[in-house]
Amino acid sequence: MSMKTILSDAIAPPLTIVANQKEIRVPLELYREIAEQLATSLPHSKAILRTLCNLCLTNKAISIEGRRVLYRALDFEIGTRSARELSAALYTHREAKSVEYLKLSNYGGKSYHFTTPSDPSEIPRYIPVDKMTSLRVLVLANYSHRAQSRAGTRWEPFDFLAHHLPENVLHVFETPSTLETDLFNLLNKQRNIRELSFIGMGRSLGDANLSSNTFLPNLITLAFDSEHGWEPLNLLPGRAVRVLRVSVSHSPEFSIPAQFVPTLQSLTVLDLVCPSRRDIEGLGRLIRMLSTSIATLKMLACYPVFTFDDTLTTIVAELSPLADLEHLQALSLDVMVVHDSEVPSASDVSTFFDRLGPHPTLRSAFFNWESTKAVTRYNLHRIEGASWTARHNLGKKKWFDEHVQLML
Repeated sequence: MSMKTILSDAIAPPLTIVANQKEIRVPLELYREIAEQLATSLPHSKAILRTLCNLCLTNKAISIEGRRVLYRALDFEIGTRSARELSAALYTHREAKSVEYLKLSNYGGKSYHFTTPSDPSEIPRYIPVDKMTSLRVLVLANYSHRAQSRAGTRWEPFDFLAHHLPENVLHVFETPSTLETDLFNLLNKQRNIRELSFIGMGRSLGDANLSSNTFLPNLITLAFDSEHGWEPLNLLPGRAVRVLRVSVSHSPEFSIPAQFVPTLQSLTVLDLVCPSRRDIEGLGRLIRMLSTSIATLKMLACYPVFTFDDTLTTIVAELSPLADLEHLQALSLDVMVVHDSEVPSASDVSTFFDRLGPHPTLRSAFFNWESTKAVTRYNLHRIEGASWTARHNLGKKKWFDEHVQLML
């Protein structure tokens, strides 16, 4: 059943209860609570969508709250049937004001209407961003960079968004693009952005643009790909950036260029991401540099490493610079042993973290261990003066998301 069919205007009248010949209307707050509970209690997104759609058919009053939750997070995959139906539903029911999260995928340089189309035939290409006054998170994804390169043009909808998206509504923005003038113009109209993710700096902007105190004044989290250079670190000075997430390049020896190291001094959280494993010795050298450069670091998520030695004692020695991170509260390690190796016990892992150095502030640790025999992970916690306690089956992303807000 399509969104257009489900959200028909043919809905029942407001729910009333008759008691002692008096009509009692259910409070709007109760409808709102019912919709919110349904949205959070079901385990799968499809089940949530189906249930909310059914809820919208029950009566007019509860349909208002059901639609508000239903349209709150949208995945708009341009060119698909679901996108065309979603455009029609947004046009018909005027629910753009309810959208808080929008993911735009597969934008390919085609003509899309970001304001109300005058011709009904254009409704299937209607994305009413001009009416999304509650939008807080905007994610752009899945562009054909190869096709853009051949055409010599950028197909991202930054110009459209800069002219039609309400100013200063966004808190989070993600795009697989470089920061060029068109993206700069969009970001310059979104001064409440706290989290920004892009792949790297372009060539059309100068230092004066980035150093302006009106550009991204509230930025707290920055993510980029070091494969495209370290110039995004120039955004850190003069801003309260506390969280840095870097996709590590594929070069054999990963390191942060010396001229950018001073920009890291006020960081609280550093997340290093790499699609492939790297030598544990290189990680040790990087941590040694961090320990002398970032006195404020509270949380470190390391990229995955490999080692040929399966003894935790050797790994402790390689990562000994961790002992110099005096304020470390949360640590993530991912180690693969390149041969058969027994899986360490929770007790062994707890002892391992104790031996990494005197960390009286360390409260949480994520440890992923992989060998040719098995893969296991531990999520360790402790309170002051107590021993480590472990629980299994918690992925790194969930562990990171749970802890990052505690570090700010």
